[in-house]
Amino acid sequence: MENVSTRYSSRIDRLEDVMDLAKKVAEVYGLGIVGSVKVLEIGYEDFNAVVSMQRDGENKYFLKVFVNSRTDDEAKEIMGRMLAAQSVGVSTPEIYANPQTKEYLTEIKIEESRFRLCLIKYVDGDDFFSLGHKPDDNELLEIVEAASKIAKSDFRPKFIYDTWAINNFLIEWEKKKQYLKGDDLAIVEKIVDEFSKFCYDDLPKCFVHGDIRSTNVLKAKADGKIYVIDWSVSNYVPRLNEIAVICGDLALLVGDLEKSVRRVKAAFGRWTELVRADEFERESFGMVYRVANAINIMNTNYEIATGNTSDETMMHLNAGRFGLQAGERL
Repeated sequence: MENVSTRYSSRIDRLEDVMDLAKKVAEVYGLGIVGSVKVLEIGYEDFNAVVSMQRDGENKYFLKVFVNSRTDDEAKEIMGRMLAAQSVGVSTPEIYANPQTKEYLTEIKIEESRFRLCLIKYVDGDDFFSLGHKPDDNELLEIVEAASKIAKSDFRPKFIYDTWAINNFLIEWEKKKQYLKGDDLAIVEKIVDEFSKFCYDDLPKCFVHGDIRSTNVLKAKADGKIYVIDWSVSNYVPRLNEIAVICGDLALLVGDLEKSVRRVKAAFGRWTELVRADEFERESFGMVYRVANAINIMNTNYEIATGNTSDETMMHLNAGRFGLQAGERL
């Protein structure tokens, strides 16, 4: 595919031109004539694109093609997660059912290639990574409130393994420690030792998005409304994961330690009120927050060592290092 990196396009079956896939999708969903397609090379999982229709150029759809490593059941589970979030009032873009099958997962074949995908309402806005800045204080608390709504859902999805999840930190460490060196190695190794002695499984569990960070929160251009997107790694795990990830990214203003510490404290404080966090969760936040930052350092070292030096990768690396500095003052 023209102007799409091999690393990104290899997530799915061979596709000469993404326009061919977009036209097939438009036909199945009865959308009309496709005007253009823009591939979005962000995230570490699925293949994402924005499809614009020819009618007026403003009628757009978000197309998610599931990475080949996902099973059909896993893909269906992801869409179930999105619907569960919507049911408790979380602002997340609507997912469209296939008008022919009435299912949310659609399979399309082009020659020998097979694509599993879903079509999602396009929100005219940008994620905070693309915007190049973090949410302001009020927006940060709005995101925290969305996280608390997710925590109140009684949805219990099947487990999906996520290499960036706090609950998989020790497993991923054994796979990736060889890629770390110097200060990064020493810092992460120390946190591994601390976490291995921590009673993580005793923390209260619930449905969590698990990846509420700069690339997965949209701000609408028209009214500034906040949307949580990409439920690919949401799971039933300790709910403390959610706020630790938020504070390890969206709450941080890298380079401004004082403001970052204040924002982390404010976000965590508001979250504890909304979910009625117990004493063990309050006491455990520092540990889980350190792990969230250590994962950013560990996984980005691995990404860099294997050839991914994208701006997103460097953002997570810098956030992880800076986040641990902020953690010393919590």
